[in-house]
Amino acid sequence: MQGSDFCYFHNPEIPNQEKTQAQARGGEMRGSRINIPLPKIRLKKPNDIVILLADTINRVRLGEMDIKTANCLGALSGQMIRAMDLVGIPPTLPKPISLADRAKRWEQFFGLNKPIKQEPPPIS
Repeated sequence: MQGSDFCYFHNPEIPNQEKTQAQARGGEMRGSRINIPLPKIRLKKPNDIVILLADTINRVRLGEMDIKTANCLGALSGQMIRAMDLVGIPPTLPKPISLADRAKRWEQFFGLNKPIKQEPPPIS
């Protein structure tokens, strides 16, 4: 506390009843609750946990979820992924795309699949 040699709870100027009430209010605030009901998320594969973590990050950034709850979800998600790995649940990853297929997709997306007719530069 500013201007005192004591912290709040050891300050002799503050009555014991006020200190007890402050302690009780602090204990009540410890149990964090999310005010908005969250949708149920199915956690059957590692990709589902990625979705949960992305949702958690967004809720923290929007101020809808407190840091303690987000940290708890992060820790539990890590444990869930380890447990899935132990029981052999494989992550569902997209199949690798060859460079040729990737180039075709880019060409289709940007409309580059039409041949370009260009005259070779004149030789001087």
